[in-house]
Amino acid sequence: MDPTRGEAVTAPTHQPPPDLTSYTDLRVFDRTDQEIIEAALVAVGLNLPDWVQREGHAVPLSVQVLTPLGYVKMGDLAVGDLVIDPATGEPFPVTGVYPQGIRPVYRVATDDGGSVLASDDHLWSISKRRNGRRIGGGQREPMQRVHKVVSTLELADMVVETPVQLPRIALLRQDGPDPAPEVDPWLIGFLLGDGHLENSHTKVTIGNRADDVTFITGHLPAGHTLNRYGPYEYGIVGPDRRPGGNLVTSAMRRLGLTECNTATKFIPDAYLTASIAIRIALVQGLVDSDGTVDGQGRAWFDTTSPALARGMQRLLWSLGEWSAIQVRPARDAVPMPQGGMCRGAQSYRISLRPETFIPTRLPRKADRYRPGKTRRYRRVVAVDYVGDDDCQCISVASPSRMFVTEDYLPTHNTEVLILEGLALELSEAITAVNRLPGAVLETLLQLFAVFKSYGSAPTALAQITVADTTGHTIPAGTRLYLPTIDGTGMVTMLVEPPGLTIAAGSSSGIVSLIGDVFTAAANGAPIGTVLQMASPMPFVDQIVLTTAVADGLDPETDEKWRDRGVQRLARLSDALVIPRHFEAAALEDPRVFRVIAVDNNDPATAGVGDDPGHITVAVLGDGAALSVAARAEIEAALEIKAIAILDVHVTDIVVVTVTVATTVTLADASDPAAVTDAVEQALIDYLDPMTWAYGSTVWRNELIALIDQVPGVDRVVTVSITGANSAGDYPLPTASTLPRGTAASITVSVG
Repeated sequence: MDPTRGEAVTAPTHQPPPDLTSYTDLRVFDRTDQEIIEAALVAVGLNLPDWVQREGHAVPLSVQVLTPLGYVKMGDLAVGDLVIDPATGEPFPVTGVYPQGIRPVYRVATDDGGSVLASDDHLWSISKRRNGRRIGGGQREPMQRVHKVVSTLELADMVVETPVQLPRIALLRQDGPDPAPEVDPWLIGFLLGDGHLENSHTKVTIGNRADDVTFITGHLPAGHTLNRYGPYEYGIVGPDRRPGGNLVTSAMRRLGLTECNTATKFIPDAYLTASIAIRIALVQGLVDSDGTVDGQGRAWFDTTSPALARGMQRLLWSLGEWSAIQVRPARDAVPMPQGGMCRGAQSYRISLRPETFIPTRLPRKADRYRPGKTRRYRRVVAVDYVGDDDCQCISVASPSRMFVTEDYLPTHNTEVLILEGLALELSEAITAVNRLPGAVLETLLQLFAVFKSYGSAPTALAQITVADTTGHTIPAGTRLYLPTIDGTGMVTMLVEPPGLTIAAGSSSGIVSLIGDVFTAAANGAPIGTVLQMASPMPFVDQIVLTTAVADGLDPETDEKWRDRGVQRLARLSDALVIPRHFEAAALEDPRVFRVIAVDNNDPATAGVGDDPGHITVAVLGDGAALSVAARAEIEAALEIKAIAILDVHVTDIVVVTVTVATTVTLADASDPAAVTDAVEQALIDYLDPMTWAYGSTVWRNELIALIDQVPGVDRVVTVSITGANSAGDYPLPTASTLPRGTAASITVSVG
């Protein structure tokens, strides 16, 4: 995609959004989630306890909540309405509406001028920077970012000491129509900056640059031209003089912008609910007219209209950006190039450094622009009591459990305590949920954002070496064949955008690869594995992996999906406190197949159990380690739900290959080859990291008992494990280590 044309540059998504049609099929839109859960309990002969009810975590009925078609008052929301999830930018259904009555209300204000009202116990996902611990010699560990979920009152106490950061939000999807489809939204933005908008005609001021005139002409509707009226002033002329023939003037009149002067221009509300591409184009037009890009690559927008500045700020907020308005006092009179003097009015400046799109289209500005090294967080700077008000909370089926409120601020939906009642009623027999009718079970799991996974494509990095140093390009989409780890097949990997350009003077480069299907078959392919090109390029010598393949995931089976749902229902609340809470929460992620949580453990230190306030969660994917990025995502998700005093660390489960040699004697008439294969397979199955019952030791006696049960074995003569202790047993190195047996590591002899 071309960022200069108003399209967001985002990573491709390999998992389709949840299919919300099932909600309609199961009639959830006219039933609350409490009714669905009650129906589920009745299906297994249980009654909903009287004491199970919702907690508060509410906002006033007047507070605006963002939907795909713009803001709607909290008090007007109903079950089934769609609201925007700030983490993904996508819409998700409201699954419950819960009036809370009169509650103490506070105004939560951010450093960029945003604010929203919330009850005293409303929940906020926040992060704070914390200095690293001292490690001796006057040195400290690197600064860390701590993620927590806190109430409004807790937030008020925290901001007294230091500002607290809210989560960054995604590019927010809006489904409103294009307010003026006949006119490029970039041109609307440009005219809001440098246009003279009159009821009968539209003029625009353009600097003394012929290339700018050509560029703007290319954005006019078909048949429209620029007519020069003066050194810097041009009129936009339609294809004929008939009334309504000038599409630009007609659009500006319909949008209510004609007769606006420099100080009264504004962005029509309809543009704030238009698509992401339209909103980006509008920003680009505004920056290309009344903005600049300085020598350091920073973009600025200046205007004398407070309404236009506020509209620009809201546009940037809706695109996931930090945006504050700087008020600049009136300047002294200065001479104008066309003659005369001009006294500057009070103006408003907004700086912008987006990473996900280029905020300008004019080539001379776009070429200078450089995105910020880090996106700025919106920080809470004040929490003030404003009175009591009628409040309400909602539950939302979004993965992040958040929604967007006024001024595009992200906040949590209500805690689901009805889930506690269900878990307590089912107690240790929680797996009885599988007795529920299929439709009720599906609805129940979806209510708590446990959606069936469509799988994910494997990823890796590879080095491509070429035969010369003249310079070559490997385009995005180039197909490569990677052998599966078991050697039985091939997985096709694609070169990810933007491809690879090997500059003249170099003979190699690193490229990102992604599978063309959702599969776990390539997971664990080691560094150094050689790939082949589907269509060989004569200048390419070799392609080898520089990272192990990770994160591939087969489409989820119904059984695995239900198992994840059971993990969600087995947790008594959203707050993660003890190790089994963290294990259950980690297993809710479809990428995680094995997990073990080690309490009082910081992987950065040597001891186990010596680090109060820390918990380590070791995870394993489908037969292979997860990537660093996947582990970071899981750690962030667990941090948000962890009790405030805990620091969470997500690491790999270590898988070690266990080497076993055994000698057996055969029962009468047994086939030696068949018995050998059966013993080998029994040991491989037993030493499978995906099914190993967590324990610290591979016991020699257990292997003897296992082999002795194999058909055709008369007696086990010897069993030895490489690296065993004096008793013949093999202690695993850590509590989060799993064993693996392979055909190469197991030797079976017939005595």
